[in-house]
Amino acid sequence: MKRLTSRIYVLGAVLLTLTLASCREDSDELVPYSNSDDVIFNKAKSSFAAQFQILWNGINQNYGIWDVEHDLYGLDWDDVYEKYKPRFEALDMQQEVSDSELKKLLDEVMSPLHDGHIYAELQNFRTGSYVSTCPSELRNKSREDENVYTNNVSTQAYLADIIEEKHAAMNRDAILSELTPHLPWLLNEINSLAQKTTPTEMELFRLQQLTALAEGLNAASTMRDASQMVLALNVLAMKYEFLQVPGLQPYSPNYYSNDGIDMQYVLFKGNIAYLRFNTFELSTYLDPKEATKLFANGTNGDIALIKKVQDTWKAWFNKIQQLKADGTLRGVIIDLRNNGGGDMDDYQYALGALLPPGGIEYAKCRFKRGTGRYDYSSLVPMIGTTLDEAHAVVTEPVVVLANCNSVSMSEMTSLGAKRMPNGRLIGKRTWGGVCGLNYNPAYRNNYAGNVGEKRVTPVYVYVPVCCSFSPEGRSYEGVGIEPDIDVALDLNAYKATGRDSQLDRALKYILEGV
Repeated sequence: MKRLTSRIYVLGAVLLTLTLASCREDSDELVPYSNSDDVIFNKAKSSFAAQFQILWNGINQNYGIWDVEHDLYGLDWDDVYEKYKPRFEALDMQQEVSDSELKKLLDEVMSPLHDGHIYAELQNFRTGSYVSTCPSELRNKSREDENVYTNNVSTQAYLADIIEEKHAAMNRDAILSELTPHLPWLLNEINSLAQKTTPTEMELFRLQQLTALAEGLNAASTMRDASQMVLALNVLAMKYEFLQVPGLQPYSPNYYSNDGIDMQYVLFKGNIAYLRFNTFELSTYLDPKEATKLFANGTNGDIALIKKVQDTWKAWFNKIQQLKADGTLRGVIIDLRNNGGGDMDDYQYALGALLPPGGIEYAKCRFKRGTGRYDYSSLVPMIGTTLDEAHAVVTEPVVVLANCNSVSMSEMTSLGAKRMPNGRLIGKRTWGGVCGLNYNPAYRNNYAGNVGEKRVTPVYVYVPVCCSFSPEGRSYEGVGIEPDIDVALDLNAYKATGRDSQLDRALKYILEGV
């Protein structure tokens, strides 16, 4: 297999090298643009025209919805080549090329593409900087709700409605909450040593070191970025380990690489079980094998925070099971507003925890099956998996809340809700990025993959390899999923009172059926 892959790579690379300067003919050989070998990317290190050639060819070969772009939007990718190749060649003739000039040109080339995930990056070899663009971000900037956010249910605003709540915030506030109980010990130790009238040299040294640690912790606590705060805390933990301060221990950098997960469970009066989380990384925390694999070297602090996520999700799931058994469950709300998506395995922990065995077909997908622009597989069902753990099936109303910043896996879950007889999607139209992703840098599975390596090669394009459609064949790329009940967030009311108009509408639907 290695020899075959290498042969294809060499043939494709040679073919690309021969055609860089002159033509754009389709090749029968797969060009694995993921390789950072100089054979493919060498010219692009000193030529903007060569960068454009790789960008255009890579997308031409790998992109999954050319039929949608052509038939629905009238995009002719060959026309894009004829129009923009001379403009990139002109850049090569300039003595100076600013980052803004290169970015503007890249924006123009990429903006007609409707895939909600595709992302491109070029290196400005004249400045050493990288410029990037994401067509869906450019498109959604014009939406009124693009920057409208809700963070969580304000318990103060909803106090009369809430019976119980659990909140697992895996972010900087959670880190601080882990440290807070131990800070009084540190301050008491400092005060005790400072009050000694005849301290020993060792006591003076310990006082000096404890004071320095306290100052370091104070500085770290003001950092807004969780990953930077973890780094600073870990440096302090290692440096002052000899002081044996309770609770002072390193945190796993992996745990906070993306500021972790923020999850909230609320049981509203009327027995409506609400769950909100900001990323589909549930399997990481809820699947024992995944948690063990990622946090194998985790500290006690990591383990405690993982447990918070597990406890929060279980409180939601177990309450639903209890209320179903009692016959008193009124409905379920899954809040995916501002959820950027993630792992498809997480389906089982959201809608899959409410569905019968066998899951739900929420979409169909296809893959690239050749190097030609329109070489696609037939459509095959995409099934949202069901939780393996025995559970009652929820037949009561199920609402998914979504907005402009609900992306990818959030949109797949939204599609599932719309296909449930008891499901509704409430809020605003989603982002428009339903095509699935996987880690396929070496083209092992399909005739598609990423072009280059981010911040390594002079050209990089992030390309989905699984293109998704509704079961009827409709594409949602660049459009998003329309809610069953369209309602905007009243931002003024939210800021003034904490009341959430979209959440209020979901509660109204469950309680009144309209």
